[in-house]
Amino acid sequence: MVFSVGVKSTLIPIPRAILDDIPNFLRTGDWVMIGSRHDVAPKYSLQDFIDHHPSRNTQHSSDSNYVASLLEHPKIADVTHKRTSKIRLRPNWSSTEK
Repeated sequence: MVFSVGVKSTLIPIPRAILDDIPNFLRTGDWVMIGSRHDVAPKYSLQDFIDHHPSRNTQHSSDSNYVASLLEHPKIADVTHKRTSKIRLRPNWSSTEK
């Protein structure tokens, strides 16, 4: 998946392996901070998971907001849009619904 962002169309690639592994990361059903920052992401946040995924090898990015929206639209995840945005896997979602 590649997001094209901004006037200059900055490309933000998200490897498929990350998208495939996010449901397992969120499997507990607890709310997880999205943690999107242009600095070191908070530990155990979605951004921290993305930054440290073996297929990635980058840090200090802020792409977890895009990924959270991507998961929210097809109702894979619930997202709170309040300050300190959080995400959780929808309670009844299973990978067989892909």
